[in-house]
Amino acid sequence: MARFAGIHPDVSVGLQEGDIATLQRALVIGALELALIYDLALSSEITREPLAALEPYAVLPAKHPLASRKHVPIAALASEPFILLDLPQSREYFLAIFLAYGIEPTVRYAAPSIEMVRGLVAQGHGVGLLNIRPAGDEAYDGSALAYRPLEEDAPPLRIVLARPAQARPTRAAQALITCAKDYFARARACNACIGR
Repeated sequence: MARFAGIHPDVSVGLQEGDIATLQRALVIGALELALIYDLALSSEITREPLAALEPYAVLPAKHPLASRKHVPIAALASEPFILLDLPQSREYFLAIFLAYGIEPTVRYAAPSIEMVRGLVAQGHGVGLLNIRPAGDEAYDGSALAYRPLEEDAPPLRIVLARPAQARPTRAAQALITCAKDYFARARACNACIGR
């Protein structure tokens, strides 16, 4: 948003937050022109502009035995109490990672936010899976977390700019699409440089 405002200071952008279903409905009925959204269960009425693909990773208490490993097997996560991010579509996405290998995790808690997953894991209530990695390796209370890639392949979570398929983007929307693509391309290049 800061980059876009610097390039296009005369364009006003309104913001709305919501879950995937809410944002998708708003796009279809024309209440929103663009949505920065996960590409999960989007209908054919939505056109997607790909921005990023985020690989899932294990979230562990810093002193957990699995934290000493370079990569974490999905079966090892499933054998631990599991903290599931319990949001529509996200829940199904994370469970499908296990089910693809014929494994079902033992869900101890279903948490409604990324920060609750991180907090419960940091306090030793279980392990988790996430795609979004906030800066820092601590929960809000300062408890340490460890992040490890999965040993097996798992589908990434794709971030897209979505828009109604039946509508042409306005010039302002097209400018925002161009700015977002540039931002995410630079972020990928920066992450590649630092090895993250």
